[in-house]
Amino acid sequence: MKWLLSLLSAVLLLVSPHAYAEFSSAVCNNIVTSQNFSVNFRLSPATHRETIYATKRNDDGYVAIWTNNSSVRRVAIRDTQTRLFGYYNITLQYESNTAKRGVLTYYLERSGNWVEIDSVEADITDLSAAIQISGDNVSQLECSDEPEFPQPQSLDLCDYFPDAIQTNRYFVGFPFASDVVLGGDRNKLYLAQRTPISYNAVYHNVFASSGCVYGTSGSVSGCNYNPFLSYPNFPPTLPTFQPGTSDVYCNNSCEQTLTPGRYRNVTIGSNHSTIVLTDGEYWIETLNFATNDAALQVSGQAVVHYKHLLINGDRAEINASGSADNLLLVGHGVYSGITNYYHDVTAHAHLYIDDAALLGGATGLVNYGDRFYWQGAITSSRVRLGGHDGQIHAYAPQSCSLTGNQYAISMSPNTDISLMCGDDRPEFTITTTNNASAFSTQVRVTVVDSSGNSVSGVGLEVVDDIGSGSANTFTTNSDGKLRLQVVSSDFSSLTLNQSYTIQATLVQDTSQSDTSTFSYVPFKFAIDDQQIIAGQATTINAQVLACTEDGQQQVASNYSGQPQVNYQVDYPSQADGGINGNLEYQPSFSSGVSSDDLTLDEVGQFTVTLSDSRFDCSSYASCPIDGEEQLQGSFTLYSRPWTFALCGDDLQSGTSQGGEGFVAAGENFDLTAQPIRYVASAEADYCDSDFVTQNYFYSDASVELSYQLDSPSNGELGTLTASSGLSQVITASDAANLGYMFDSLSYDEAGSIDITVTETGAFYSDILQGISASQTLGRFYPAAFQVVGNQWDYPDSQSFVYMNQPFEQMDYQVEALNAQLESLHNYALFSSDLQAQFDVYDPDYPTRFNMARQAGNWQVVDGRSIGYFSQPKGDDCSDSPCWSKADDFAPDGPFNLNTSSDTSSIQIVNDLVVGDGADNIDPVEFSAQTDALLPNQPDIRFGRMRIDSVGGIEGQSLSVPLYTEYWNGQKFTINHDDDATNFNGSYFCSQVVWSEGGSGAYLSGSSTVSSGSSAQLFAAQNSSGKEQVRFWLRLDSPETSGECTASTNVLPWLRFDWNSDNIDEEDPSAVVTFGLYRGNDKVIFRGERGFTGQ
Repeated sequence: MKWLLSLLSAVLLLVSPHAYAEFSSAVCNNIVTSQNFSVNFRLSPATHRETIYATKRNDDGYVAIWTNNSSVRRVAIRDTQTRLFGYYNITLQYESNTAKRGVLTYYLERSGNWVEIDSVEADITDLSAAIQISGDNVSQLECSDEPEFPQPQSLDLCDYFPDAIQTNRYFVGFPFASDVVLGGDRNKLYLAQRTPISYNAVYHNVFASSGCVYGTSGSVSGCNYNPFLSYPNFPPTLPTFQPGTSDVYCNNSCEQTLTPGRYRNVTIGSNHSTIVLTDGEYWIETLNFATNDAALQVSGQAVVHYKHLLINGDRAEINASGSADNLLLVGHGVYSGITNYYHDVTAHAHLYIDDAALLGGATGLVNYGDRFYWQGAITSSRVRLGGHDGQIHAYAPQSCSLTGNQYAISMSPNTDISLMCGDDRPEFTITTTNNASAFSTQVRVTVVDSSGNSVSGVGLEVVDDIGSGSANTFTTNSDGKLRLQVVSSDFSSLTLNQSYTIQATLVQDTSQSDTSTFSYVPFKFAIDDQQIIAGQATTINAQVLACTEDGQQQVASNYSGQPQVNYQVDYPSQADGGINGNLEYQPSFSSGVSSDDLTLDEVGQFTVTLSDSRFDCSSYASCPIDGEEQLQGSFTLYSRPWTFALCGDDLQSGTSQGGEGFVAAGENFDLTAQPIRYVASAEADYCDSDFVTQNYFYSDASVELSYQLDSPSNGELGTLTASSGLSQVITASDAANLGYMFDSLSYDEAGSIDITVTETGAFYSDILQGISASQTLGRFYPAAFQVVGNQWDYPDSQSFVYMNQPFEQMDYQVEALNAQLESLHNYALFSSDLQAQFDVYDPDYPTRFNMARQAGNWQVVDGRSIGYFSQPKGDDCSDSPCWSKADDFAPDGPFNLNTSSDTSSIQIVNDLVVGDGADNIDPVEFSAQTDALLPNQPDIRFGRMRIDSVGGIEGQSLSVPLYTEYWNGQKFTINHDDDATNFNGSYFCSQVVWSEGGSGAYLSGSSTVSSGSSAQLFAAQNSSGKEQVRFWLRLDSPETSGECTASTNVLPWLRFDWNSDNIDEEDPSAVVTFGLYRGNDKVIFRGERGFTGQ
C-alpha cells in the first residue's frame, strides 16, 4: 500500500470531479491571453492586502484580476470570503473567448473541495497578447496553461519514515544530539531485525530487563545504532500548518465523528468518550485526551497534523483497535513533542515529531507512565521510555517496510592497473542495492596497502558527478552509483607493481562491503572495460602503453605477438555458484595494437588478464637491466543475457482480429522468463535449456512484468495478475525452472496484450541499456456466456403461439464473461468472424424446437459486451423460430401456460446435432446450464380448428360453427385467448355424400375468430335440392379429397390428425345436410262450433 494522502483532504480531492494540471512559477511568466490558463496561490495568513495582477510582459501596464484589498479600486473579482489571518488556497481559472476576453472563475478550497465563489467576464484588452501573472503579499504563486486545478500536494510516508525508528535532527548531514533511552524496568524496543538505527546513542538498563528485542527471539539485548547512519533527502520539509477556528469537545460518554478539515481544539473527555476520524486529512492545533479512558478511533485512513498532543489521563487510546498504517500523526513546531505521565496508554500510529520540538522542552516522545504501548514507525529526535513495562513495537509503514531488506554493495573492476605516468588513474564504480534494486545511500571508502595500513599521498575523488562526497565518506546517486578515482599527490610514496586495496562499506549495514585492488606499473596492456552480450561477438581494441623516461605515455609500437589470456568470474563469485563459462578471445598484436573478436557465453562480471613475460622494455622507464619485463594488463567484462525467452505451454499471439486463441479471460496460465545467451538462428527454440545463462541465477537480479493493450485498438486494458506477483527477485532455486516463474497469471479482459519483461536489477540493467523482452499474448476469449434477456414476437399480436406456427421474430441477448463471471468490455470489438454464434433448442425436445445459427450484433453497453441475436419469421416452420408438433402428431402441452402446465427449456447451445459447433473459432462455454436458458419461455399450445356438422332446409344458407381449440393436457378446449385466427370459407374441399337433385354446394364467409369461435362460416347451394355434402375447410396443402379450390387458408398449425393414422394431419371437416326437414307451414287449427262435438 503506497499511502499518498493529499494535503488538504486526501479523500475529498480524490473523489472531486475536477481535473488536475501541473503548476509552476515559470509558467506565470509566459501566459498568452488568447489561451486558457490557471493561477494558484496561498494566503498564509490573509492580511487583506493581497492582489493578483496580469501584467504586460516587459512593460509596466497591468490589470488587477483578483484582490481582497479594499484600496484597489478597479479589479475583475473582489474577494469577500477570506477572513483576516485565515489560511487559504485559491485558484483562478481563465477560459478565453477571444484574444483578450474570457471568463475568470474564482475557486476557494474548503475542507478539501474546490468551491466556486465567483465568475465574471474578464476584459484584458488593455494588455498585450503576452502577459505575466504576479501577486502582492501572496505565497506559492504558480500557474498552468490549462483551466484546471493544481495537483494535490502529496505526503509520502516513505519520505517521513525511511526505517522503523530514526532521528530527524541532523547536523552537517549526520544525526545530532539525538538518542533513545530505555530506562526503568522491562521497557523494550521491538525491532524486526538487528540493523543499526540512526541515533547518536541508545541507553538501556539491561540489568532491569530493558533494551532491544530483535525478531522473534523474545530476549532483551543491547541496541544496535550507528551515529553516522543518515538518509538521503531526509528529513523532509513539513507542509505549512493550516490552523482552524472550530472547537470540538466530546465529553461524558460522547461518541462523535469528525470529517476532514481544520480545527483549533479537539478535546476528548470522560466516561469512554470517543472521537472517530473518517478518511482524510486533519489539521488540529491542540488534540487533548483530557481525562481517563479518552479514545481516538479511525474509520479508514487519516492524517492528523497537530501542534500540541496532550495526554491527561490513564488508559488513553489512540487507534488502539486499528492498524498503525491507518493513522499518521505529524507534529508541527517546537511544542509538538509528546510527554506522558499517565498509565496504560495505547497507540497504534506512525508518529513524526518535528525536530524543532527539541527547542520546546518536550523533547520528542517521552513517557514516564507504566505499561505504555506504542505500535508503528517513529521519527523523533529523542525517544525515552521511563516507568515500567513499556513497549514500543517499531515498524516502518507497510508501503516502505524495510523488513527483509537485502542490502548489497559491489565494486568494479575487481582490479585496475594504471600507468605511473600521464593522466591514467585507477577508477572504480561502486553500486549499492536493496533487494536487487538500486538505492542511494552512504558508503565509507578506504585505501590500504598489503599490510592493512593507510596509504599516504593517496586520495579519492568523485568522477563525472556520479555520486557525491569527499575524504572517506560518499553517497551513491539515485541510481545507486558512485564513481571514484584514486589520485596521488606523491608517487614517490607508492611502490611500482605493488597491489593496493580499496574497500567500500555500507554505512547503513556495515556487514556489507566489497574490495578491489589496484597497482601502478610503467607499462601495461591497455583495454577499456567492456559491456557485452553473452554469446555475441564483440570487437576488442587493445594496445600496449608504456611510460617514457621523461614521464610521457605512448604506445609501445615495438610489441607484436599473442599474449597469454586468462579470465575468471568475479561476480557472481565462484563461492556463490558463479562459473567461468567459455571465453573465445586471442588477441594478436602488431605494432603495439590489436583488434579481435571476443565471445563469452556466460553472464556476470569477469576479469580478463593479458600477460607476456618477454616484453622488450629497453626503451621505456623502469626497465630492468636485461631489457625484458613482465607485461600485463587486465580489463573487466560486464556480460548480460541477450534477452529473456518467454516460455510456456502453447503460448499464442492471436488478436481480436485473427490468429489462434490462447486462454479464456480470467483463466490461469504460467509463463517463464528465461535469461538466454545470443542465438544466431531465428529458427531456434529459444526456450531450449542449453541457451540459459547459469550465472544469472546467482546474481542480484530482478524483473518486472508490464503489459499494455495490443487489441482491440479501441478497447480497454484489463488487469494482469499473478500469484507470484509481477515483480520478482531471482533466487538460486529459480535455476530449476530455468528462469522467473510467473505462476497463475490471469488477464481479466478479452483481446490481446503486449507483455514486456524488463530487468530491474541494478547490475544487469546497467549493461548495454539493460534487458527487455516483449511478446504479444492472446487471444484472450470469453470464459463463459450467459443469456441476459430474450423476447418472443408472437404472430398476429397473439399472447401465445400454436405448435407449428412460426413466431414473427425471436430475439435474445447474450453477455460475454471472464472466468470470474465478470463483464468483458472488449469482446464486442472483436472481428465478427471470431464472435460466438449459437444454436437454440430445447434439450428435452431436441427435434421440436431449434433455430439456425445466427451471427449476432455485438455492442458495448455500459462497459459490457452484449450480443444481440435475432431470427425473423421465414417461409414456414422449417426456417423460422417455431415449436413443432410431435412426429406422430399426438397432442401434448400446453407449455408455459400456467403453473400447472408443462414447461419448456429453450436455451442457447454451442453444438447441436443440427448445428456445426466448429463454426465457432474459440471455445464457447456456459458457467451453468441456467446461464444458457432463455429467461422468458413462450406460451406454446397444441391447436386445431374444428367445424361442426349442421343440417337445414334445402336451398338455404346454413351457418357452420367454427372453433379454434387447444389441448389443455387432458382434452381439447376452446381457445378463448384466440382473437387473431383469420379464415376464409371460400377455400374448401367438398365431397357429395348423397344427392336428390341439389348441386353446387359450397362454403363461404370470412372472419376472425373471437374468443376462439366464429359463426361466420356458411354452407349454401347453387341449385336447391336435397343432398348431404362433406366440406373440408382448407388450411393447407395438400388437398384432402373431393373437389377443392385452388387456395388455402395457410393455417397448417391448426390441422389435426383427425383419422388418427399418426402419419399426417388433415383439414377440419363437417357434414352439411340440405333438406333434412320441410319446415313449418304455419297453419293454426282452432275448434269451430258444432264441428268437433261442441
